Amino acid sequence: MLGAILGCIFTKPGNCCFLGTYGIIQFVIGVIIIISGAFILASITITEEIVDSNAISNGLDPDTAQPEVSDFMLGLYEGCCSTPEIPNCPTNITQGDKTFCYLNPSTFQSGVDSAIASNNTYCVYDPFQAACDQQDIQSFLVANHDWLKDNLFPGGVAIVVFGSLLFFASCCSCYVGCKSDEEKAQPPQPAHSQLQTNQQGVQLA
Repeated sequence: MLGAILGCIFTKPGNCCFLGTYGIIQFVIGVIIIISGAFILASITITEEIVDSNAISNGLDPDTAQPEVSDFMLGLYEGCCSTPEIPNCPTNITQGDKTFCYLNPSTFQSGVDSAIASNNTYCVYDPFQAACDQQDIQSFLVANHDWLKDNLFPGGVAIVVFGSLLFFASCCSCYVGCKSDEEKAQPPQPAHSQLQTNQQGVQLA
């Protein structure tokens, strides 16, 4: 925002070089912001697909990010709750009509380490505590999804909208810069030619 304000204040009329450079910077930043917002929204969708699955993580689509996210979330459960201990696939633990196991030990351990590191902030969230007390893995995963949806979804939408506006602004900056180039390329009409044109117009009248 500060860059936009300074650009409007200090850009000289017809400074196509500055406008073009400024437009490119806006474009790059806008795309990065849009991708960041889209990543947040995609993460929420992925967690929803995980909690709806009956086989977590070995029943998820291996060609997507679902298994990796699922392994990390199971690691979060292990780090916060400790019990029951989640096994490595193909061994699994069954609760109700759902089975749980992790596929990637490294991703799972990353989740465990993250939960332990934030034990006094993340793990003390009431729905997580209730899931741990009941040793209910599915409730813990659902609570994670609900937290993401309630807290990050509005922010993700706002980020995408802001990035889109910045992308549109970059197109406007580039258009103005190119327009300035076109105007500079047109040679000014000589004064005597303009006078002749005016005289011809008078004679025709």
